[in-house]
Amino acid sequence: RTVLYYPMGNYTTAIITGVVIGLGGVGAFQVSTVSMMCFQKFVPSSQIPSSATEPVPKGSQNSIRTTWTAPSGVTGKQAIDQVKTVFESYPQQGQQSIDQGGWKVADGSFDEGVFRLEYTSGVGFFARLLNGGQGFVDDVLVHVMTKETPVRAELRSSSRMGKSDLGVNQKRLAFLAKQIRTQGWEAPNPTYPK
Repeated sequence: RTVLYYPMGNYTTAIITGVVIGLGGVGAFQVSTVSMMCFQKFVPSSQIPSSATEPVPKGSQNSIRTTWTAPSGVTGKQAIDQVKTVFESYPQQGQQSIDQGGWKVADGSFDEGVFRLEYTSGVGFFARLLNGGQGFVDDVLVHVMTKETPVRAELRSSSRMGKSDLGVNQKRLAFLAKQIRTQGWEAPNPTYPK
């Protein structure tokens, strides 16, 4: 397999050529050549959103912003603790066939209520084909607004690569929203911006 990358502004073109050899019957071999050109939007780490409140472009299929609102009477400290508990409950092995590469706190701190998490996909077909055998990385930014009444949490989940995330950010935020609702929070079902 040969992979050639050509930078094109914010896009990288990958030309992938390989030979596939498979058993085509009893004792017979079948040989075919595979060539494919792929366009993927690449987001350098310097372009990772800097804030959970940063707007998501209309029509985006790889980023979602949402707001969770705490029940009346919840203090800033209680809100931070509840949000922390929800994020820590997210399974390291992923869920619904997403985030199978785990997650980690990349910036900030749960205890401060301002943090960025990195979620990594498993290494499936597309990761092997388009991402050098590495899992795709998504960023979730969270800011618990402790001075607001009622306290709220702003969240932004974004993929670093591709025009579409195939529903991954929505599944992740839906799982987390379901968990925070058990604490009495209002958390809408996440949707991509129209």
